[in-house]
Amino acid sequence: MRILLVEDDPTTSKSIEMMLGSANLNVYSTDMGEEGIDLAKLYDYDLILLDLNPNPDPVRFRRYREQDPRFRLRCRRLHDQALPP
Repeated sequence: MRILLVEDDPTTSKSIEMMLGSANLNVYSTDMGEEGIDLAKLYDYDLILLDLNPNPDPVRFRRYREQDPRFRLRCRRLHDQALPP
């Protein structure tokens, strides 16, 4: 399973990477929202985990989600449920 993690806090990111890695999941991470969008466009991830406020542009994440239904289905916010439509 390929997972994209978008988290700007290094401690939280490392903890999540270690936890998912120990379950033999492939985790790719970035600390920048813009890069997360670019990665989501380029590669097919099974799951995208987002910080509650992906930096620098949460509005762009929302627009991209609205344009690509695959992105919406695979995207979850950390500490929350599915991103609302």
